[in-house]
Amino acid sequence: MIDEDDIDLFRNTVESQKPFDKDLKKSERPKLFEIYTNYGLVHEATYSGSDMLSHKVSGVSEKVINQLKKGIGFDILTLDLHGLFLEKACQEMSTFLFENQNKKFLRIIHGKGFNSTNQMSIMKTQVVHFLKNHPQVLAFQSCPPSEGGTGAVNVYLR
Repeated sequence: MIDEDDIDLFRNTVESQKPFDKDLKKSERPKLFEIYTNYGLVHEATYSGSDMLSHKVSGVSEKVINQLKKGIGFDILTLDLHGLFLEKACQEMSTFLFENQNKKFLRIIHGKGFNSTNQMSIMKTQVVHFLKNHPQVLAFQSCPPSEGGTGAVNVYLR
């Protein structure tokens, strides 16, 4: 049997709660993360233009990784970093991820670095460093050839 004190406690707790608006679109929900500015710049390229990229944090399912590998499609929001210096590219990625943090999938085009020394891509290396350290990024994977191949990554967010 439930005593009166427990009933009063339950009622007082429930009365002060506001109902969750489950009809609110995900894009209209409040921003949860601040803009990321704690990135560092890399000074040496460690990835070539043809290297496949793949990274996930613990707990991300293989189903998500397979979806990233197979591709998301062409209607995904995309940021193109061609022609940018590293610091500007990091600023653009920070803004892009902040403004789209209510999305699950994004794409970042970093290029293959074919005009770089020894075919090593400093921009690709910077993107990997940035994404691995960003608190909202759960996984990323090089795109399939039809979506940019090794010159772009599909990103999975919290």
